[in-house]
Amino acid sequence: MESYLDCNIRASSNKTGNQRFGGDWILVDNGKKINIKDIYFNNTLIEYPNLLMEIPYFNWASIVDIIVAVSSIIYFIYNKKYPKHSKYYDNICVGVGLHSGVILVFQAWKLYPIFQFGLFLLVTVTIYYAYEAARLRRLLYIYENGG
Repeated sequence: MESYLDCNIRASSNKTGNQRFGGDWILVDNGKKINIKDIYFNNTLIEYPNLLMEIPYFNWASIVDIIVAVSSIIYFIYNKKYPKHSKYYDNICVGVGLHSGVILVFQAWKLYPIFQFGLFLLVTVTIYYAYEAARLRRLLYIYENGG
């Protein structure tokens, strides 16, 4: 790839960035360790406040997203079990919830904590309203059928 692009490619097998977070500025080029701080940057790089890319991890936002995916599956099962309670657009809602939940399980770790909190609030309200809609549909069905 280096010859094709006519450039040097360097990589790191550990965290790259601020030492406070366990990072360093050492990259590997053809087996040689190179301190990129001395080549590309000045002393202000020491003040860089983060890592260049954090290693993904499983956090509470991932758990919230698993809840979204599982809730979508439960909603789908409910609609199949009680088809007269469901509406034509329920499968779209299930698809969107399942799709969003699965994507965010792997991507939510990137969100800032305030965005994760906003996601938690959004999911909580959405699940509540989905439950409430299913409950009201069931009551309407019972009322319409004289039960």
